[in-house]
Amino acid sequence: MVAAVDNKEVLDSDLLRAKMMELEYGEVTIEEVKRIYFLRNDRLQEIFRSPKDSRYKIASDDIVKWIYNATIEKNKSLLEKEVFRLRYLLFILTITSLLFTGGCTMSTPETAAFEDEFTREFMKSTKEVEDGYYLFESKTGGYTMWFPVNATMDEGYYSKLGDNIEYSGFGVRNESDNTFSYVQLIYENRGVTEWIDAKLSVLSNSIGYKGDYEEFKHNNKTYYYATDVDHVSDSATYYSFFSYVKSDDSDQGISFIYDVSCYDFDKDCEIDLEKEEKKALNLMKSIEFND
Repeated sequence: MVAAVDNKEVLDSDLLRAKMMELEYGEVTIEEVKRIYFLRNDRLQEIFRSPKDSRYKIASDDIVKWIYNATIEKNKSLLEKEVFRLRYLLFILTITSLLFTGGCTMSTPETAAFEDEFTREFMKSTKEVEDGYYLFESKTGGYTMWFPVNATMDEGYYSKLGDNIEYSGFGVRNESDNTFSYVQLIYENRGVTEWIDAKLSVLSNSIGYKGDYEEFKHNNKTYYYATDVDHVSDSATYYSFFSYVKSDDSDQGISFIYDVSCYDFDKDCEIDLEKEEKKALNLMKSIEFND
């Protein structure tokens, strides 16, 4: 368990910078952490003047704590997840700022997926294909899948190499039960997708899994599915549902990882694992390759 630290002391020292440099993770700099930390005392005060708006305030102390805990534990996997939390909070800040300053005049649905400019690029339609889900289409044109209406894409993680390889991810925060889920996808359309053992080895290594996979078929696709639990600290636990999804009719394949955890590790949260596994499997099975 990481000892409690004074956030201002951390921010005013080189400790956090040094820990980030040890991990060689450049997505979030100490300057960015400082900028977020001090938002509450200036811009947020300007945007949210009424006590009734306090539910929208960003707990910037928590951002520092999350990132500090991840870095001091030298856990790069945890840091990557917490970096997305920071990006997610930045998105919430931007949207609520627009709403309260009258800058948002979009006629599109008032959902996170359409209020975020980058996420909106992947949505096939404003109509839901299933209650609570839009239809996501890869920029490779290689596949579609369901996308939660309250999710946002991780623009910092996204990359595409031609139309054959694509890395994407998205996250969802559920405030009512203090949970946070993150989906990571790696799409390929090339002959190496036939090397199932190699693909499963890479998938296992990426999350530290050492077990076996269950194989099943669904709509002209073969799934290699497993679950795992990662106790990264006394207070932080991640539950993972993951699979390698292989088209039966082409060289297309997707590595799919669904992680869920408490959003704030210092507060209680109730994670219904049966419900979360059902969500993960529904998303996996919603994948349709455009052969």
